[in-house]
Amino acid sequence: MDKIDNGVVMVEEHDHQKSIFKVCYSCGQEWPSRIDFLTDAQVTMMKYQVNFANLEGGLFVFEHACGCHLTLNVFQLSDLYGGPIFEQRKTGTEECPELCLHGNNFTPCPEQCECAYVRDILQLFSCPL
Repeated sequence: MDKIDNGVVMVEEHDHQKSIFKVCYSCGQEWPSRIDFLTDAQVTMMKYQVNFANLEGGLFVFEHACGCHLTLNVFQLSDLYGGPIFEQRKTGTEECPELCLHGNNFTPCPEQCECAYVRDILQLFSCPL
């Protein structure tokens, strides 16, 4: 029986388990690790879906070459960011450029906002505007 452990699918094969980071539920493509998934030329970042109630629960939406959309939660990539994370959120203020509300806009946020670090993670990907 397959199990999920910390976001990694553990697939039982005969008498042992193998670790799979992500599976395409359309074509069956498997990525054994996060680096395999993120460096696959057939996987493209499509958009970011903010979750203001829980920033770590926001979604990065990718598209696989087969047309399937695959998601990763922000927490699955947050360790890739090494900069400051600001405490104050600017959402709804005059300073906020409202970039988080436009999922396919990957422009970095110029404000010292709690949400800005997620937009910096987006910069790690070749993203269409």
